Parts: sequence; structure tokens; C-alpha cells
Amino acid sequence: MSVVCCFSFAGILGVCSLVCLALAAGTDFWFAIHAIHNHELGENDNRNATDTFLYPYHMGLWLTCYEKNIPDTVRAEDIIREQCVLDYNFKSNSIEDFARTSVTSIVLACGIILAAGILGFAGCICRKQTPLFTSGIFLFASCIVTLIGMCTFIGRILLQQSDPENPVRGDEVEAEFGWSFYVGWASLGLQLLTAAILIGATKGCGSSFKSGEDFM
Repeated sequence: MSVVCCFSFAGILGVCSLVCLALAAGTDFWFAIHAIHNHELGENDNRNATDTFLYPYHMGLWLTCYEKNIPDTVRAEDIIREQCVLDYNFKSNSIEDFARTSVTSIVLACGIILAAGILGFAGCICRKQTPLFTSGIFLFASCIVTLIGMCTFIGRILLQQSDPENPVRGDEVEAEFGWSFYVGWASLGLQLLTAAILIGATKGCGSSFKSGEDFM
């Protein structure tokens, strides 16, 4: 009975990890730049309102969404949703490589988690150890891929913010990672926990489950 509870708990965690990662991938709050009003810059700062940053935005893996004004460099036909622009025109190859890697990794991780879920479900139905153990291995692999995706996104942000042509000045804006970014990290933790439970429960199920050589 305890083994069944472990697999059920692992299944719930696995579904939660997939939902979290899909939610993170589909939302546009990974990173944000907020304008700081002049009165927040300090009493000794005499710049007028036209000196503040005009283009606050928040961004996801694919889109950059402007909160107020849209830069003149953005063409009207490139706006695909309200004030959101598809990220494709990167300033350097390095930034583009990091951006593409993060997108590919997160999407691939979603696919691996889904495959692991199918294997795990089949293993529970057929009461076979091999697909359950393989499901845990898949989830460990998805952890690695997700970690790559999260780290390359951070690398993209660091490269963009360190660009000497970046119009954003540090004393004019507040930069922060958004809730989508943290949901992605939460998914990574859930994946790791699910994988550990699956492999541990598979090793401890003993004779309750068959070895699984004839699974296929």
C-alpha cells in the first residue's frame, strides 16, 4: 500500500511540475524593467521627466511586452499581441544563442516530462519496474535540460543588460526577475523530487512489481 501511495504522490508531483513548466513557458513575466519616477531618484537629481526611461517592459521566452510606450525601432507589423513583440532581432549572436537555447531547452524539458509521465503511468498499470525506473531517469534528464534552459535565460539577460548600446541606465530603472521565472525553478525542484521518489519507490517495491523484461 505504501508503494502505491509513493507512486500516486510522484504522479501528482509530476503533473504539477509539467503544469508549472508549461505555465512558465507560456507567460511573459520572466524578467521586467520598471521605470523609476524622478522623485525616487533622490533630492539631488535635477533631471526632468523627459530624462526617465520611457520604455518599461516585461519579457518571456518569446515575447517582449511594453507597458506604456513602444520604441520607434519596433515596426507596427511586428506587434503580434497588444504591445507584445516577438523576439527575433537580437543585437548579437551570443544573445541570440542564449535565447534560442533557453527556449529549446524549456520546450524539450516539457516533452521529456510528458514522456516520463506516460512511461510511469504505463508502469503502474502493468505493474512493471522497468518503465517506472526509466520514468525516473527521464525526469532526471528533464532536470538537467530545465537547468540549462533557466541558466541560459539568465545568461541572455546578463548579456543584454551589459550591452554598451543598451539605453537603460541603472539609476533610472528597477530590473527584476518575474514570477514566471520562479515558477520555472519551482518546476525544476518538483521534477527532481518526483524523480527521486520514483526511483526510490521502484527499488523498494520488491516483489510487488514485476521486473518488466516483457514490458514491450
